[in-house]
Amino acid sequence: MLRKGEILNRFDEKDGRLPVVLLICLMTGASIWYGYLVATYLPWGMDEFATWGVATGKGYADLFWWRYNAPHPPLILMMVRFCTQITGLHDMWVLRLPSYLFTVLSIPAAYWLGRALWGRWMALALAAMISVSPYFVHQAHNARMYSGHIFLTLLTLGVMAHYCLKPGNRMLHWAVLGGLMSCLFWMSYTGLFLIVAILCGTITGHILSRMVQGDRNLESVMGHGQFVWRYLFCVGVFLMLISPDLLRIMVDESGRTSFQSGELQIGLLKTVGALGPLKVVIALMAVVAAMAGFASVIGRRPTLGTVLLLMTVIGIIVPLLLQRIPSRYVLTPLLGCCVGIFLFIDWKF
Repeated sequence: MLRKGEILNRFDEKDGRLPVVLLICLMTGASIWYGYLVATYLPWGMDEFATWGVATGKGYADLFWWRYNAPHPPLILMMVRFCTQITGLHDMWVLRLPSYLFTVLSIPAAYWLGRALWGRWMALALAAMISVSPYFVHQAHNARMYSGHIFLTLLTLGVMAHYCLKPGNRMLHWAVLGGLMSCLFWMSYTGLFLIVAILCGTITGHILSRMVQGDRNLESVMGHGQFVWRYLFCVGVFLMLISPDLLRIMVDESGRTSFQSGELQIGLLKTVGALGPLKVVIALMAVVAAMAGFASVIGRRPTLGTVLLLMTVIGIIVPLLLQRIPSRYVLTPLLGCCVGIFLFIDWKF
């Protein structure tokens, strides 16, 4: 009779990488085919018209210095403008090309992150979830910033897990982490969920990692001085790369900031009523399972587990404080909950 965890352990210890490569190629190919269909035939949305108008109506300098009438960061706008210029076309597939590519690249990025979290089965589960989930695949045919946000989230967490939290990590790894955080900021304000989680979670995780000793701790236990220098260097790179927006806020005579979502309003009761009782129960069960999964991994990967936990919690609480909760605003907590549920499955089975 198999003991707890033996099924997943046996799968993870199988020799040969060919089945894994074939499966990843299959999922990537399916994503490419489906992405091509929806990018070519689905009609434009109103938000996509706004993306097209700003991206093609402003120059790179105006976009870089955020001199345009839109409440969103400019990275996706610059990429859309580049695609229209290099192809000479303004067709739907050209405007959606950056989002489409980000969605396809998210599959190997999810696999790479999963290997760092807990082995091959976790990698396959995350890659499969990204390739078939309607929430993520939908962004492949949406000329907006959210597919890029998901890709950069996976890449940022992967860099943390593979390099920054391993023995022998260097300043370069933390500089890359700071650069990816700035890319998240330039791509979408929903990236702030992960940015805040990293800034707070790395400190908390470092303290926890000093408490968790021995073979249980799979992260590098750095000295306080070494950690402080790397942390400050990462934050410095991040602040330097987002300085155009910081300068714009400081010199704006009207006192406006980048956040134009209005006052926060409590919309929890309205949201619960709109979801319906069955969906609320399922969502609560999923969140509880995810929290248990994060708790199970914090003892082994204190910093990474803390960052994932904070990313999910912040991503759930902030949209609930808003009166309106579009599905694109909950992509970050949805990704975090999926990771937490997979960790829960690994812990229990």
